[in-house]
Amino acid sequence: VVREQITDGPTDLASLTETGATIYGEICVVCHQADGNGLPPAFPPLAGAGGYYGSAENQAAIIVNGLDGEIVVKGQTFNGVMPPQGAVLSDYESAVVATYVRNSWGNDDGVVLPGDVASVR
Repeated sequence: VVREQITDGPTDLASLTETGATIYGEICVVCHQADGNGLPPAFPPLAGAGGYYGSAENQAAIIVNGLDGEIVVKGQTFNGVMPPQGAVLSDYESAVVATYVRNSWGNDDGVVLPGDVASVR
């Protein structure tokens, strides 16, 4: 079954976060968990991890291109693989997921817009 991508939608914080919660629950929750704490030592936390994912563009690049190899998040080393989501998620979906992460579990890191994602493809 191929999921149908959402390619456009509202870009206010509430809408991005609401749609992002749905996409996160479909795709990201398996590794990063519902509470955003990940599954050490393979999958890092997203809760409190703004120091790692950083700017909107950097976070978008992580989602689009994935990660492979050792990273340090919140002082802990992780060595898992995050598959690239660029073919799975549209620019809009990547933006809503990133915005959800940036505004959940105590994070307060602003929004990611579809243009931020497009700029790193």
